[in-house]
Amino acid sequence: MQPARAGPGNTPAALTGEDGLDAYLWIKRPGDSDGTCRGGPSAGTWWPEYALGLAERARS
Repeated sequence: MQPARAGPGNTPAALTGEDGLDAYLWIKRPGDSDGTCRGGPSAGTWWPEYALGLAERARS
């Protein structure tokens, strides 16, 4: 079960305000499986149902 309002997250941003950290960056495609937990395919496999769920939650 995904937490409420789970989605792709904020747009990558610079100027983090933290020493030694220049920017935040999303490096994994939303929709890539993290593994077989919750019935998903193996890690790194494209999981279209998961991607659609993330997109739907991001719009709400």
